Amino acid sequence: MKNKNKPHHTVKGRHLKVHALNPRPHDLDQDLPQKTNHDLVFYPTNALQRNEDLDAYLRYQLSLAKKKLNSRAHTLLFLQRGWWKRTLSVAGFLCIFIGCLYQCCAFLKLYLLFPTTMELNVANEPVLDFPAITVCNSNPVRYQVWCQDNPQPCIRKPNETLEEISKRLAKLYDKLSKERRIELGIPYKDFVIYAAYEEEVITEPFDRYYDYEFTNCYTFNALWGNQTRHLRKADVFNPITGKSSELILCVNIDVNNYNNLSGSVVGRVMMSIHANDIVPNPTYDGASLEAGEMYSYGVQKVTTELLEYPYQTACRNYDKEKEVRTGARMSQKNCLLECYKSETEKACGCTYRRLSLMYGGTPCEFEFQNHCLLVVEDKVFQTCNPQCPMACKQIEFKYVATDSEPLRKEDPLYEKMQVNKIFQSSEEMNKNMACLRIHYGSTETRTMTYRPKYAFIELFSLLGGYSGLWLGFSLLKCYEVFLLKIADLKKKKKTENSKAQKVKKRKKYYC
Repeated sequence: MKNKNKPHHTVKGRHLKVHALNPRPHDLDQDLPQKTNHDLVFYPTNALQRNEDLDAYLRYQLSLAKKKLNSRAHTLLFLQRGWWKRTLSVAGFLCIFIGCLYQCCAFLKLYLLFPTTMELNVANEPVLDFPAITVCNSNPVRYQVWCQDNPQPCIRKPNETLEEISKRLAKLYDKLSKERRIELGIPYKDFVIYAAYEEEVITEPFDRYYDYEFTNCYTFNALWGNQTRHLRKADVFNPITGKSSELILCVNIDVNNYNNLSGSVVGRVMMSIHANDIVPNPTYDGASLEAGEMYSYGVQKVTTELLEYPYQTACRNYDKEKEVRTGARMSQKNCLLECYKSETEKACGCTYRRLSLMYGGTPCEFEFQNHCLLVVEDKVFQTCNPQCPMACKQIEFKYVATDSEPLRKEDPLYEKMQVNKIFQSSEEMNKNMACLRIHYGSTETRTMTYRPKYAFIELFSLLGGYSGLWLGFSLLKCYEVFLLKIADLKKKKKTENSKAQKVKKRKKYYC
């Protein structure tokens, strides 16, 4: 035999030799620790090249097992080293984070209210558009003309009180059609006695529109009337003459055509100074002028620019909307009137008589129709008011200088007007005529512009400032973290690729 004459230890050593790349199971069992750990699993592999590699692998697995045991033994916070430092760190971070979150949420809550700030701009413009002037006789109907066709308005019944007279006349007037009212209203040639702008007599008539309370109203320098007409320009101050461009207007109130059944009457004129492209409401926008006085108004142009929803001003842009009567630019009041007319017609099939005369439509005349108007009144109010907010651009003319003086027949202006041919005496003139002088009283124009208190760029900046103040957070830090993450991913991917290549080479070598 091959091993017959060899010593026993030589034969034993030969059998105990283990190839480094193919260890035997019983040899591996001898090298493993005596205490078996069920979490430690060893899988023999042909990839181990030397015993040193096997020892290193086993030591690594043993260290992992010890770490697991240590981590399980120190689960309680009080058993960890430096637990109070960690507690303070966590508590401090939570306080800082909650403070930052609270301040950011408080600012966002304020931002979502969309607050505004007002910016006042004052400009000195030498030339401006002269405003539009509207005058209306407070007497809507010439009663002498009306009584020629129907004498009832001019006859007082026996034992009739003043209140009963007023109600009876109101019912009679309410039955008149729009066309008949315009005929009974005072015409332009009988109303306007004299009009001059910059000492130039105005011969062309003013633009007329119908108003329910005053019937015929006449507007000077309107943009919605004659489209071929150019707006009058005004020199705010002329150094040569020492004054600004002005309009002088005298009207005949015609007190004799007032109804005197209710007692003595005082002739009045409603005057409005407004923007050129709108139709005013003389009842709310006008000033009352009495006969026998010369009024002087110095005005200043004030423009207000608001913001649309969702900002607090919540205005509406009426620039491209036209009102029905004249084609003028829509205003808030006219929007409400047209909305009320439309909504009541939808609900009741008719509308208020006042609105039907102004904008057309069928008036409610029967009792059940009037009852329907009462029922839907609140609903119409809730519908129309949100639809007709303030205009985003409002032009107003503030009175900065006002004055009045009694009319004097000896004044050169009245001689130029030839009032002697119109009125027989000074008493008659003072009872029927009122004059008006309008000019720019200030060279300054004011524009009040509402702007967002916090723009989007400010939102971005403030939130970034809060995060940087509380957390030390910035875009540069985000960029650095992003680059680090990209580098880690690249490194991890590179490591995985290298390991895969090594395993692939080893498999290729040993297969």
